[in-house]
Amino acid sequence: MTDTRNKLNILFLPYLLCCIGIVCVYTFLNWLLVIRLHLFLVKEEVTNLWIPFGLPWIPLYFWYLPRLRLLKFKDRDKGPTGAMLVAGWGVAVPLFLTQAYLSTASERLTALDKVRDIAQTEQTRYYIFKDYTIDRPYNASQYKKTVTGKSGQYLDLNLYIVCPIYDPDRVPLTDDRHYPVSNQPLYFLNGTLSDSSIINRLKKKDIANIYLLKGAPALARYGLAGRNGVANIFTKDPLLALDTQSTRPLPDSLSASPADDEPTKITTVGQDTFIYPLAWIGVKYSKEISNRLDADVKRKKSDDFLKESWTDYFQRPDKGFTYFDEVPYNNDYSEFVKAAQKTKRLRNETHIPILVPRTDAFENRNGHKLSWIFGSFAICATIFFLVLMAVPFDERKLSEWLAGNRPRKADRLSREINGPSSETDGSSPEVDGPSSETNRPTPEKTNEFSDTWKAFAPRQGFLSTPVIIYLNVAVFIVMVIAGLGFLDFTPTDLAAWGGNYGPYTSNSQWWRLVTATFLHGGFAHLTFNMYGLLFVGLLLEPILGRNRFAVCYLVTGILASFASFKIHPASVSVGASGAIFGMYGIFLVFLVTGVCPPGMKKAFLASTVIFIGYNLVAGLAGNADNAAHIGGLATGAIIGLALSGKLKIEKEADSG
Repeated sequence: MTDTRNKLNILFLPYLLCCIGIVCVYTFLNWLLVIRLHLFLVKEEVTNLWIPFGLPWIPLYFWYLPRLRLLKFKDRDKGPTGAMLVAGWGVAVPLFLTQAYLSTASERLTALDKVRDIAQTEQTRYYIFKDYTIDRPYNASQYKKTVTGKSGQYLDLNLYIVCPIYDPDRVPLTDDRHYPVSNQPLYFLNGTLSDSSIINRLKKKDIANIYLLKGAPALARYGLAGRNGVANIFTKDPLLALDTQSTRPLPDSLSASPADDEPTKITTVGQDTFIYPLAWIGVKYSKEISNRLDADVKRKKSDDFLKESWTDYFQRPDKGFTYFDEVPYNNDYSEFVKAAQKTKRLRNETHIPILVPRTDAFENRNGHKLSWIFGSFAICATIFFLVLMAVPFDERKLSEWLAGNRPRKADRLSREINGPSSETDGSSPEVDGPSSETNRPTPEKTNEFSDTWKAFAPRQGFLSTPVIIYLNVAVFIVMVIAGLGFLDFTPTDLAAWGGNYGPYTSNSQWWRLVTATFLHGGFAHLTFNMYGLLFVGLLLEPILGRNRFAVCYLVTGILASFASFKIHPASVSVGASGAIFGMYGIFLVFLVTGVCPPGMKKAFLASTVIFIGYNLVAGLAGNADNAAHIGGLATGAIIGLALSGKLKIEKEADSG
């Protein structure tokens, strides 16, 4: 009974207080600073997912872990770690759900007479309008395919469609506003108004599907502009379509001068104005398919998904909605904005309201989130309580704790390394007693985390490698904070942030050959590259020296990017792998030519060759840029041959 009471008082109740404190404090700050005062423009994925995932571990590690060490785990290193994982998820899961509930429950429903009033109203999330008109035919779309799953086994298809919403007395006339009336068919390329000159430049192999509309349906949707038919064309690669359209500014009307990119002036009931919708309707369609299917099967499923989505979109009602839910600032919002930008009807403003029509009752918007919060908290707390009850106390540590003798962290580490003293093991001291050396943990085992961190820390003879790693990680963190994603980034975003994209690089933007080496496509891409860089840096930088290492890294990275630019000019290339292959090329030459010590050649030559060969072969089957890999490797080999003679002379001079 005493043991159970001690576990409740020392371990379980403090854990519950820690959980409740973290959830309440973070939820309040999120509501006040982000939702209520709008002091920070942060994507919802950051505030509702990534911060709740990482935040609980900080107080648990510094405040609660010393309490867990009072327990006597069979494995003294892995035991507390496993218990900490259970404790951390016990806080993170309710924190996730609380933020999801907060984002829907804390916003009010605002009733407006007119859509135009949304610009003069304090920003909220939910709206109802007395009357409105949805301009469904004037739509634009953004098509996004994302590889997901632990081993990339899934392909997520997402179609984002937007269209303007107007007040009934301000709806532009159909024929003289959006679509030109001519003797030619009306063309749309990936949802964007286009013309025959752009369409004719497309190659047949680049087209995913074409949807034709003729006769009465075309007239009903597009007015007189559709009297000669309408063609909706979708390309397999949205980035290719964007590049095709960027050859010249697309005018607002095909009847306008190609040099005239000003907004088309339109006639409305009662006054003239420009076509600037104050809000947009957003509709998202999603589907998950296997990424391991044959390419033709995946293409067929993708085409069917687009066809079904567009069919459903045009069959949706325009009235009868109970309220409109404004899309918060998240990844979906970014894709909706990209679709709206294709219309060239956006004002120069930061916030663009994207409204999702809802037909369910407003009172049901929260679903069962509140029940899930308390339910998950109870389940996680129960599991953690059972873990605590299953592990006994270390009686010596418990006695010290109850006596108020709580050693500092430095003292605890010293005791773990040097072993427990004889005065505190519960027996009388013996001057000549048997040694307890065999029971002491080895320093390597107890300092595993510390040694791992030291591998990334700058020190004498190892400075350039950690600095390069820090720069790559810093760029990734900034992109995550900017709301571009975490597991992966889109090619469009990577190109905007300095990726190596042929049409941009060749247009006097050669600096992209450098910036691309510090960008990565996602978390896994960054992790694998930094691991490879750390390994080769630990071995190679002490031989080259920090300055030579940094120069060689940049040179091989630039030439690897140039090789990718020449071989794949239509693709967005990013990553440090070209430069890393270059450093492996230098290291391989040094092993063969005798620059490295003989023992290093025996230990690393075979593994380095296997590593390089495996990655090159794997690149043939995946999305890796082998042009950059081979370019970097060849450049590194040439540099290694050029430096090997000089380094051997320096080595002999030092030994002499």
